[in-house]
Amino acid sequence: MIAAVRERGLAVTLGSNGLLLNSEISRELVRLGVERVVISVDGVKPETYAGIRGATLSQVLDNIRGLNEAKRQLGSLYPALGIEFVALKTNLDELPQLTELATHLNAARVLVSNVLAYSEEMRAEMLYGYEPRPPFMAQGWPVRADAWVMWGTLDLPRMHWGAERRCRFVQDRAVVVGWDGGLAPCYALCHNYSYFAIDGQKKQVSRYVLGNVNEQSLAEIWMSEAYTRFRSEVRSFHFPSCPNCDLRATCDLRDNNNGCWGWNPSCADCLWAQDIVRCP
Repeated sequence: MIAAVRERGLAVTLGSNGLLLNSEISRELVRLGVERVVISVDGVKPETYAGIRGATLSQVLDNIRGLNEAKRQLGSLYPALGIEFVALKTNLDELPQLTELATHLNAARVLVSNVLAYSEEMRAEMLYGYEPRPPFMAQGWPVRADAWVMWGTLDLPRMHWGAERRCRFVQDRAVVVGWDGGLAPCYALCHNYSYFAIDGQKKQVSRYVLGNVNEQSLAEIWMSEAYTRFRSEVRSFHFPSCPNCDLRATCDLRDNNNGCWGWNPSCADCLWAQDIVRCP
């Protein structure tokens, strides 16, 4: 799949937990010209990482070093390495150490996201909301790139609900193709799930599929009336702001991700649109 995408001259970013990133796969990613690999590292201490991911941190770090070695042996600067860190109450104190780890791993970017809370347990880990929070300190570090030294960046999320709302998926002309070929417009609408919104109310989200690539071409789905209308609505983003509504405690439209202004599905309290929850 990566080879087919690269043959069309498109850039490839690969997100991974890093557990299966062995030397053979690393060398193949370098040969294929993958532009960026983003590895999830949600803890600097082995016990923190194991508690969140249920895996061994040392294995992931060894695999990242193996990717760097493959790049060195094959004389390539790519794929550039990024690290994704989901900030929780239990791992927030390790964030400053993550930039030090990024230095040792020669990672060009650390992307910090908040958690999308699917359960009461995860709800208790949420850092974002209405209450004041300890500020994150943005930092940088040197990243070696052949004869050059670049500056690594710590990319931080928003922590509070605000007036600015925009869909990065629509703006970047992104699509999400599911395992069955179903095409959704974004991660937030690509499967069925429930989660806790920023004000603590539980929401049910239904998968929103605009076509299937096994039945239609991507161009046909993209240019369909339904998808064109959806993108237009999301670009204007004239959705109500549910977390700020005085009627939110008694309104049942929000429970099923519907909107009082007739939108279905509604992006009214999408955490991605607020840049609170993020993806590489």
